[in-house]
Amino acid sequence: MHALKSINKKDYPFKSINQTLITNIVSNRENIDDGFFMYKEYCPQRIFYRDIAKLVDEVPTESQYKGLYFESLLLDKEAKTIPLTKTGKVPIDYERIQKQATNAQLIFLKNGISVSRGINTQVPLSFYQKELDIVVKGKLDLFPAQVFLDGELKKCIVDIKLTGNIDDTFSPYSWGDPTKRDNIQGDMYMWLVRNVFQNNLFKEVKERNKDYNYFFVFNDDNIREIVEKGILFFYFVFGYKESEEKPLMENVKIIERVRTEHKEYQMLARMAQAIEALRIDEDNGWKAKPSQIACDKCPLKNIVCNEYLEIFKC
Repeated sequence: MHALKSINKKDYPFKSINQTLITNIVSNRENIDDGFFMYKEYCPQRIFYRDIAKLVDEVPTESQYKGLYFESLLLDKEAKTIPLTKTGKVPIDYERIQKQATNAQLIFLKNGISVSRGINTQVPLSFYQKELDIVVKGKLDLFPAQVFLDGELKKCIVDIKLTGNIDDTFSPYSWGDPTKRDNIQGDMYMWLVRNVFQNNLFKEVKERNKDYNYFFVFNDDNIREIVEKGILFFYFVFGYKESEEKPLMENVKIIERVRTEHKEYQMLARMAQAIEALRIDEDNGWKAKPSQIACDKCPLKNIVCNEYLEIFKC
């Protein structure tokens, strides 16, 4: 028997949530009949093992790994490994990604953004939210950063994105029309920062994330400015497809996600819906719910779950 089959699920209670988990459960589309956001097709068992108990990892897709590699070049102390071709060469996409990472550093400097690895990169923020009875978590690519805007430097969160074609509008993950994307990440991260800084939650954040050194993030100047002026959020989107008409250096978009009370309300409503759904799943024992979408590339197949076979019976 596989070791995963013998675990007691009650030993892994649902206690925290992040924006990725919310987007796996609740979409950004509202049901016009009842005003609630529509639920996505997902499997509670897969969510439990991957996101709640964190007992299994899922292999990133090719495009996801490219994004992780690009981020590692800019933010991590060591870059991730490049998957070489069968002949041992660096694939052309990865050569372009490396060049774009160099361009990204120049673009950061041009916009007044300083990147200090381990000081203002991959910053974890988390705190207990009493009304929802949950720990809310986020990991910010660059924070606090400063961006030169309207003639002055302003404190901001920067999230780094990599895409093939920055002008594509067909995929739900494309950046050709940012209004069609699910922008809960920006809304949630601004809300996280505002809560931590305005409610003086620095001690709690440090206790929950003991491996991170917050000496710069929580210095007096940052605290004072963010409390007084708030925080901005920017996506820095880089494309790695190159052409004569559009060289790599031009495959860049800087997109501000402007905070509004309505956007924040919608984010909190989606969070509350996701929490409620997951608590019901927990009460029901995190049962499998097989479907073509939920079972696609699931790491639990033939390990703790054979129920995916049900979808092929018809």
